[in-house]
This record gives sequence, structure tokens and C-alpha cells, in this order.
Amino acid sequence: MTRDRYDFVVIGAGLAGCAAAWWLSHLGEVALLSKVPPEDSNSHHAQGGLAAAVGAGDSPEWHAKDTLAAGAGLCRPEAVARLTARAPQLVRWLVELGARFDRAADGSLRLGLEGAHGRPRILHAGGDASGRHILAAVRQALTLRPTLDVLLDAQAVRLARRPSRDRRGRVTGVWVTRPGGLRFVGARRGVVLATGGAGQLFAATTNPRGAAGEGLVLAYDAGATLRNLEFMQFHPTALASDGNPRFLLSEALRGAGATLIDERGAPVMGDHPQGDLAPRDVVARAVYARLQRGERVYLDCTGIAQLAERFPTVYEGCRSYGFNPAAEPVPVTPAAHFLMGGVAATLAGETDVPGLYAIGEVANTGCHGANRLASNSLLECLVMAYELYEHVRYGGDADIPGRAGGVDTAAEAPDWAGTVDAAAMDAAAREAVAVDVEASAVDAAGAAAAEAAGEAGSRVDVRGEQGADVSCGQGRELEQVQQILWTYVGLVRHADGLRTAIAALAALEEDHPGSAAVRVARLMAESALVREESRGAHYRSDFPQPAAHLAGCDTVSRLGQPPRLQAAEAVAAGAAPVRI
Repeated sequence: MTRDRYDFVVIGAGLAGCAAAWWLSHLGEVALLSKVPPEDSNSHHAQGGLAAAVGAGDSPEWHAKDTLAAGAGLCRPEAVARLTARAPQLVRWLVELGARFDRAADGSLRLGLEGAHGRPRILHAGGDASGRHILAAVRQALTLRPTLDVLLDAQAVRLARRPSRDRRGRVTGVWVTRPGGLRFVGARRGVVLATGGAGQLFAATTNPRGAAGEGLVLAYDAGATLRNLEFMQFHPTALASDGNPRFLLSEALRGAGATLIDERGAPVMGDHPQGDLAPRDVVARAVYARLQRGERVYLDCTGIAQLAERFPTVYEGCRSYGFNPAAEPVPVTPAAHFLMGGVAATLAGETDVPGLYAIGEVANTGCHGANRLASNSLLECLVMAYELYEHVRYGGDADIPGRAGGVDTAAEAPDWAGTVDAAAMDAAAREAVAVDVEASAVDAAGAAAAEAAGEAGSRVDVRGEQGADVSCGQGRELEQVQQILWTYVGLVRHADGLRTAIAALAALEEDHPGSAAVRVARLMAESALVREESRGAHYRSDFPQPAAHLAGCDTVSRLGQPPRLQAAEAVAAGAAPVRI
């Protein structure tokens, strides 16, 4: 089926987008749009696993405690508690879909340990190919959903809204470019952003090329609040090699016994009580400090038995770069890995713009705080997708004209058990979730007419506040952004460097006004300048300690206003509360 209008439009085909599409397809017609195949998502490349308190002696409360500790005073406790409480339920859902988690000889789930976790609770699939296997299970289940269309090679360039005095008119669809031209895809009940992060804005990153922040700008131009964009997590162990993205050396390696060493073979993290399993921000800055002194840092995996069998992705990846991790330590460098900031949202994806939801890495829910706990990102994708479904199912979209109570009483009840052909899993990891539908390109005037005809009295404002569509920013300006951010807004920041970055990005924005990369980079730098403290992944050499009065304070960015700090409970005048 191919339509111009759906109940829900989901933008992004990583784990958050695919899971949301599966759940929402039980409530209505869904279009799943993506500019790249799912194989190019961060989810697919995730080597780490899925954190869930499913083992003996563990509990969601202990999981929450570790998450809060890693978050360095910036988590929302209620969101964290719900995240960790939902985790075991969603592990069961994945197993019923056909996900093949690694198991011990007795058939029990094998649970690993990663940095800042107090107990082994990391589920892996395929050793260090967890993201690929988990995503494959969900994608295979999607092929059985008759109410779903998948449109690949679809670049979202503008969200459409009803006119509103407060610039937060209801989002009614999205304009996308495809090989056949410009097309409008309408959404009766909501648009869901699941576009991932923005690691590609840095010169060294583990993120695939598509992670350039377009979803953030789509939401920002629609009037949504962005929150805590200064918090970019840098993974401490990317392979020190040429090219971008950098090859990731999973934190699970250190959980299995790998150690960071210097050129003399001495441990880099020997003075920290948690050693190599200290929080990521601590380990990353320790590695970075050595590199800045002209030293080299290595990850020594030679003590891990059966390395090639337990970590096939790492082993083969290192071999492709000329290293043998089973026989020699390999050189490492920190690299931009995960954006804790994003579109301000509840755990159900609600933003402060009606009809617009944000889930996964593009969202900021308060679950990760200032420093994400390892393996909580795939979990957040799954939990947010399910919470969104529950929110909509039980009346969260009650303000939609003509839909009494917001609940479709004829909606199909989910029943996933026994529906997945597990033998088809490996094939699903290599192929798209469905055959890409034929483009039904329409020009701007035709799309606007179709939208106007579809909903009486619902005129749509398709004018961007910045006067230009969002562009991918994959040209020369992206290379400039990468160098600016890595130099001045990287692991160690200072007011002078941040001001230099802001000035350079402002000049670059004049030449590339529609570039998502340039605009998001500038908001990142401005947010980092406003937060005069060091907390989690945000480190200021001129303010090297956390400021007690800023604990729990968010940096918020809204269209037409510079980023500013506000208490977590504060709500902008005229804006719907973004609550947890």
C-alpha cells in the first residue's frame, strides 16, 4: 500500500523507529521513513548489549541506582525508575519475537558486566553484534504487519504544522525528498522522530555518516524545546585509525578483562577505584589526557580467552585494519559516541509541540543525565517505543479533532508470540524490512492541496522559521563543523575556545543557512558556554568542578532564543509541560 496520509509517520529506521512502527501498527496505518537503510543506523552497529535486571541478585532498583550514579546529578529519577522497571518485560517481548540472546551452557541468559554497572546485567546477542541481532528480530516482525509502509531513501526536510500564534501548531505531517522528487506524507495522529544522534558533527566518532542531527533541527524549527545539547558522550576506546567513523572497541571487552595500558604497559586507570570499568566520561578523559601529552594508549585484550569467538565483530574489525587483538594491544582514541541531549520529551516521547513525538537518541528524557550508563541506549529505544504506544492507545492524542477520546476502540490488540520465523533472522539483518514502495512523488502545490482536502479546515504551515529546508550537511561544511567541534567543543572545553567555535559556526551558518550540521553544532557550543561547571561528559577546564546550584538544571534551547539554564521543573510561558 502507498498513501499520502497515515495515522502515524515514523522518521528513522533504527531500533526506536522500528519498534515504534511495530507497536503503532496495531493502532492504525503507519509509514516508516528513513533516509538510509536500517543497516546504516547506530542501532545496527551497536556492539554493546541491552541492560536489564533479569539475573539472580539483581533488580530494577539496583539498575536505577547505577543509572542515577552515572548520570551525575542530571537524571530524572522517575524516568529512570520506569526505564529500568520496563526492561525485563521488553526482554521477554524480544525473546518472543525471536531475538537470540547469548546463553550459558545450562540455557540461562548469559549476563555481562560493563562500566559503572554494579552487577552483571548486560544481555548480548551474537557476542558483540547485539544491535544487529536485536534490530533484525524487530524488522522481521515488521514484515508481518499489514498496516505498515516502509519508504527508504526518504530525507525529511520540513515538518508541517497548523498555524499557531505560539509557533507550536499541531504537526500534521512531513515533507520528504526522494529520488522521484518532493512528497508530503500526512499524519492524522502524530509524527514520531526517531532520527538518532549527531556524532558525525565531530572529527572522531563511532557514528555512521547519517548521524548529523537533522531530527533535532526538524523539531527545533517546529517549535520544540531542545535540552542539554552540551552533553555528548565520548567513548574511550575507538580504534586509533584513519577515517570516520572510527571502529568501536566495545566496553564489553573491558568487562571481560581487557585493560587500558600506556606505552610502557602500565595500567591507565590503575588509580581509579573502579579501574577500567569507571564511568565513560572518566575513562575517556584519562585516555585523552595521555594523548594530549603525545603518548599512546592501548587496549590490551590478549588475556581474553577465545576472543575471536566471543567478540567476532571486534576481532574481524581490528584484523581489517591490520591489528590482531588476540596477540597484541591495539591503539585507541576517544570518539564522539552518544548524544545525551536532544528534543525535550517524556518517556512516552511527548514533546511540547502537539502531534510531535521524539524517541531514542534524538530525545532527551532525563534517563541518561550527564553521562549515559553503558547499554542503556538500546533499552531506552525499546521502552520509549512501548510507552508511546501505551500513551496513544489510552487517549494521549485526545485533542485530535473528530477522534473522541483519542482511542481507536477497534484497534487490534498486540499478539506477538509465535509470529516470527526465527530461521529468517539472519536474512532479515541483510535486507530491508519490506520491499521499498514505488515513489509517488508529488510537487509542493499538489501535496498542499492533498493535505487541505484531507482534513477540512486544517490548513498547514509549511514555512520554516529559518527560511530554508533542513539539509543533510554532508558537504564541505560538515568537514568544517567536525574540526571546529573536535577542537573547541570536544572532551575538554574552555570559554575562550567555545566563543571561537560560536563565531566560526555563525559565519559558516551565513553561507549554509539550512545546514542541520552547522545549526546543531552552534547550539551545542552555545549550550556548553552557558553551563559554567563540569558535570559528566561536559568538562570545562575553566570550571573544573560540578556547581552545586546547577544540579538538576537543564540547558534549554528554543527557536528565536539563545540557550539558557533553567530548573528542571520550570516550564516556558505558553508551552505545554514537558514532564516525566
